[in-house]
Amino acid sequence: MIESPEKSQRLANLSPSDRYLYFLRKVSDFELVWSLTESGWATIDANGTSGVPFWPEQQLAQLCASGVWSRYRAQSIPLADFMTRWLPGMERDGRVVSVFPVSGGQSAIVTASQLRRDLEQELRQYE
Repeated sequence: MIESPEKSQRLANLSPSDRYLYFLRKVSDFELVWSLTESGWATIDANGTSGVPFWPEQQLAQLCASGVWSRYRAQSIPLADFMTRWLPGMERDGRVVSVFPVSGGQSAIVTASQLRRDLEQELRQYE
């Protein structure tokens, strides 16, 4: 889906907590999570803890492919894999999740287990 620049800017202007809620709804609707990859996955440093950034849409991820991530490209992850493999692995490795970061802005930083619980709760609304 091609996003309008206006929509991308409007979403980027939301608070980190509002972007987190948008992420939960969008990911639950389309059952895809997006991140950035090159020869490995993009990572962040959240106050000394390693983390991985994720976005709800391809274009939103690709907008952040600049600076140190300028050679990265957006890659989708099926939600089922994200929930059963990625989040448990990140929790086991002590990594945090950076949800919907924006260029020059902050993101919601949560534990993998918290994101999994929130996604499970959101998905229950679709049953």
